[in-house]
Amino acid sequence: MAEALQEQMRENVNEIRKIDTEQGKMTETLSKYEAQRQENDTVKDELGRLEDGAKVFKLIGPVLVPQDLEEAKDNVKKRLEFITGEIDRYTKTHEGLGDKRKEIIGKCQDIQKKMQDLQAAEKKDKEKGSDQ
Repeated sequence: MAEALQEQMRENVNEIRKIDTEQGKMTETLSKYEAQRQENDTVKDELGRLEDGAKVFKLIGPVLVPQDLEEAKDNVKKRLEFITGEIDRYTKTHEGLGDKRKEIIGKCQDIQKKMQDLQAAEKKDKEKGSDQ
């Protein structure tokens, strides 16, 4: 029984490691999206300050191409919606992994308790055997 408990513990620890790795990657991605959101918020603010008819240029490769102000505002708005959606999606997934991690840690604690109880019972049996 002890070997089965140890195997369960190993499996759970490996699962926790996988979750930790995945959460680390998600945290990194979330940071990138947050930076993009801040940049796009700044661009949105700057575009909002411009007067109607102001010239706006978009950098495409090494060339600045003229772009309509309203089109630029719409593009930034759509980009912000996409980025915000991705942040929400990654945040929910990250939280879900955190909940799963807590659940697995609870299982590990239960297994550890069972192992301690088993060891205590074995010790008790040895003491009874040596008393006779």
